[in-house]
Amino acid sequence: MTQISHDFVGRYAARQQIERAFEYAKETFDLPAAGVTVTHDSVYVSLATADDLLPWLHELGGLITTTATDAGVELWTLATIIMRGDGAAIPVRVSVPVCSQAVHDIAAEVQIATSKSPAARVDALLRGAWQARGLVSTEVVSPTELAVVAHPLSDEAWDWWYRVLSLSEDAEDGPLLTASGRVGPVTVRFTGQSNDLRRAA
Repeated sequence: MTQISHDFVGRYAARQQIERAFEYAKETFDLPAAGVTVTHDSVYVSLATADDLLPWLHELGGLITTTATDAGVELWTLATIIMRGDGAAIPVRVSVPVCSQAVHDIAAEVQIATSKSPAARVDALLRGAWQARGLVSTEVVSPTELAVVAHPLSDEAWDWWYRVLSLSEDAEDGPLLTASGRVGPVTVRFTGQSNDLRRAA
């Protein structure tokens, strides 16, 4: 009988977590996919048409790179992320072959979507998977500042917000807690509300 290594078990468990996170994001944002490959640390998606790339870009943001191939076809790849249940970022690569005739048609929409500010992209993520953690509202204050109001209903939810947004310098005012945090280049102004205030120690 062959003993299964801890490394194999760990990779299998990680892949299952990523599969669940991907399916959640795909259903939440109604994202198209012709083919999907999930590994223990990332997701690779292939699309059927160039138009299918736009929902991914609009909902998740990211950076598109292009690679020229033969016969007037370019391979467009969007590098973006989805969030795992514990707040960890999962790299996602979304690729589609684009014929030269179609490049002009979608280039304008791609330019609009990629011009979104970093704060707008974090806002888009908050409105997806993070809503399950008690998100109430968000406001893009500036390209690099986001205001967030949440109503966490458990200690676990409070801990999650502290961890994901790297919250610090908190202050309590009755049922409200205010704190500042950061996600990449974005400063987050967080307000947590609860009748029975709970927060990370």
